[in-house]
Amino acid sequence: KHNVPLATYKDFEHRIHYMLRGKKNITYPGKIPRFATSSGTTWDNKKFIPITKENLKETHVKASTEILNRYYKNNPHTKLSQGKFIVIWGIMEENPYTHKKNVWYMTAIFQKNQPKISDLMRRPTNKITYLEDREDKITKTVAQTVKENVTCITWQPSRCLDFFYRVLKYTGKNNILEVWPNFEVFLRW
Repeated sequence: KHNVPLATYKDFEHRIHYMLRGKKNITYPGKIPRFATSSGTTWDNKKFIPITKENLKETHVKASTEILNRYYKNNPHTKLSQGKFIVIWGIMEENPYTHKKNVWYMTAIFQKNQPKISDLMRRPTNKITYLEDREDKITKTVAQTVKENVTCITWQPSRCLDFFYRVLKYTGKNNILEVWPNFEVFLRW
């Protein structure tokens, strides 16, 4: 605590804005290639979180791998990998200083850095994933996935609930398991 005192986002905000402008070696060696955006739940403004290659690998990729490994270990008869995962990613935004698209929701950063093999299991396809219009993205995702063997969904819980209602309306079914009988897990990273 003496060497590295506790700090809030506000204490670092000015440094982060330097990094957003492309400045190097501010709080991390080199230039930060991407930033996650946050809705500002603990601060009154949108927050920008620097995301390095090491941070992505050592936290987000490792955590998602661990979650799936634990699920498989605790559910030895799972058929999770025999179906598709519906993953609705966030959007990419323009950097307020450089106007490059290197400010993304964390889910979009994660998706852009997934192994290509995961595209075989994931829906919607990239063509739909990268749509910026959220309504269009959801409408096309519903149409694309209702005939798939969906075993997993990962998304924000409140948005997923709305998605389920839209799937039920589209199909005329009463229960999501009537649409996807092999659906077995909802993941929130």
